[in-house]
Amino acid sequence: MSAVIAALRRHGGLGATALSFLFFAVRLYALIDRHAVNVIFWDEWDYLQPLRQGASPWTLFSWQHGPHRMGLGYLFIAAVYRLSGWDDRVEAFATGAVFVLAVPLALVLKARVVGRVTWLDCCVPALLLTTAQYELFVGAVNAAHGPIPLLLVLLSPFCWLVQQSALRALLGGTLALCAAFTGFALFIIAPLAVLFFVDAIRPVEPGSHARIWDAVGGLASVAALALFFRGYQFVSAVDCFRFPEPRPGVYIPFAGLEIVRPMHLVHLFPHVSVLGVAAFAFAIALTAVGVVWLLRGPRTPLARTVFLFSSFTLLFVATSAVGRVCLGLIAALAPRYVPYVAPLWLAGYFVLARAAQTSRAVQWIAGLLVAAFVALQAFVPDDDAGMRWYSEGKIRWRACFRTTGDELRCNAETGFRVYSLENAAHVAQTMQFLRENRLSLFKP
Repeated sequence: MSAVIAALRRHGGLGATALSFLFFAVRLYALIDRHAVNVIFWDEWDYLQPLRQGASPWTLFSWQHGPHRMGLGYLFIAAVYRLSGWDDRVEAFATGAVFVLAVPLALVLKARVVGRVTWLDCCVPALLLTTAQYELFVGAVNAAHGPIPLLLVLLSPFCWLVQQSALRALLGGTLALCAAFTGFALFIIAPLAVLFFVDAIRPVEPGSHARIWDAVGGLASVAALALFFRGYQFVSAVDCFRFPEPRPGVYIPFAGLEIVRPMHLVHLFPHVSVLGVAAFAFAIALTAVGVVWLLRGPRTPLARTVFLFSSFTLLFVATSAVGRVCLGLIAALAPRYVPYVAPLWLAGYFVLARAAQTSRAVQWIAGLLVAAFVALQAFVPDDDAGMRWYSEGKIRWRACFRTTGDELRCNAETGFRVYSLENAAHVAQTMQFLRENRLSLFKP
């Protein structure tokens, strides 16, 4: 009997986490299967132009769309489109696979910086495969905005699990280059550079020759950021952008509401601005913990991870609040922001999991919080009406356009449109390209 109990303790956590992974992966793919439609939508008509024109890999990698570049995301999109015949539904499934890949990566990281997998880790698949990010699969599908940036952020702490300093600097510089050009992974570069420079100025081991390579890693990160700005054009994501905002007090609740978006419960609170302020305070506190650990502690892998993840999310939500607060607090709840706040929640969970290893009281608290979060993700539905609006609208419009080929008529008859402007020249050109090559919605 004791042997059975010991085996359960050793492997029960892994089994429970595997079941959680399977459940949330299947549910995510069921959502994609139910709502993804093979129709190019909204921003896709803009950033797919160079792919239609046969642009070079570097042009695709460095392509600027709105305030960010496309980077590895565009190369991913190009590969999927070429293999699938520009099938947006296939791209949605491929994008889902990126999130599925992120789960074992996060679990490996947790095992390396905190300790072995336990049943508490059930919350990791629940967070990374949440349906709160549904817009990434049923709206404008864009691997460069969310999924691949998330992968790059998750990879960042692994640089400091490499013992060889020259290789660590090379990996850090390469990661910084990819992050600079891939969506809002851009915001991981500053934390990366800070870690490298802190190690160079105050090496973990006095007199260590690694400080030269750490300085190289920091300079490489700064160089990647400088390369990003070469030829960069400032583009506001929204027409109403203004800075500073006449009511600067709204920045904080906006940023905080982005942070709590994965929790599903925002609409149940009558005073969401208070919830947003509390969430932003949590982000500030967790980032401060990471900074203190780095400057006063032994700079453990956990300390580095907490600093990287929390500061990345804090930079993202603060910047997006500045850029989009004019749209109102409701804009903070956009599903596409969820992958960018997931690192903050992972950092918080890692701290909690470490504390649970040394305190029975914290174990109980952690168990209750994890159980509540997993139940929340499993049983509280997200915006089903929003998902149906995308999928049903696309289905109606697609059927109409395949029959009539008249964009204006289909916009009027279906009450839905696939692009913000009617009769846009580049949309018509892409439509002609798709029709002639029997791609996308014209596939047989």
